[in-house]
Amino acid sequence: TGAAYIDVSARKRVETALAQRVEERTAELRHATELQRAILSFAGTAIISTALDGTVRTFNPAAERMLGYAAEEVIGKVSAEVFHDPQELVLRAAEFSSRLGEQIEPGFDVFVACTRQGLPNECEWTFVGKDGTRIPVLLSVAPVRDEGGAILGYVGMASDITIQKRVEENLRQSEEKMREANAEMIHALKVKDEFLANMSHELRTPLNAIISLSETLAEELIGPLNKRQRKFNQTIIDSGHHLLTLINDILDLSKIEAGRTELKIAPIDIEVLCMASIRLVKEQ
Repeated sequence: TGAAYIDVSARKRVETALAQRVEERTAELRHATELQRAILSFAGTAIISTALDGTVRTFNPAAERMLGYAAEEVIGKVSAEVFHDPQELVLRAAEFSSRLGEQIEPGFDVFVACTRQGLPNECEWTFVGKDGTRIPVLLSVAPVRDEGGAILGYVGMASDITIQKRVEENLRQSEEKMREANAEMIHALKVKDEFLANMSHELRTPLNAIISLSETLAEELIGPLNKRQRKFNQTIIDSGHHLLTLINDILDLSKIEAGRTELKIAPIDIEVLCMASIRLVKEQ
């Protein structure tokens, strides 16, 4: 009788301990479930989980807002591929088939092929909403495994990158406009250089004749000059040489812009320079 009493007492203690452990485990599971529900409800990222065949199992509020479907419309009823552009699926199937070395058909397998091989699976995709709106997203796909490591399904998290794509497009357009502006500027500089070269040639021709005839007069090869005539003639010569220098300076500006300028440092007679300048403005 004493042994039986001890056996019953021990059994009760074990049952009590098991019941307590079950209660604790149940509380843990309840807490985990509530935490999962809170994460799904308040996450700003669209979270969609699927079965192995792609059938939607979880569709959180962020996914509802992004795609326009109510959770009850899709959970257990459709495959996740219905949220995607069919043509994009065909293109990605060909791309992943080439990259992974296996034939991938356009469908749900396109999203999970990398995941099945243990490779990173984050790509840009185009979601298509219930009303046909196209939404660029960054989609990450990961497997859902049991305790033994077997894959039970998949979970995808999608972030709307509409603003990012808009910024990238604006940047691309700005760069294109900048390239066009640079091309126009280069063309304008080329036209300017050609104009300056032609203008300089056209100006030099009559100017050389003026300087040459004036110097001939100064040498009195065609007759003597009085003092006043020599003074006026010298002003013509100096002005002609000054104009020729200005023409050369204009061409030097083009050389400076092209980085082809060569500076030559040399002594100069300041008095001669000043007197030449005075003669140009003296009459004024």
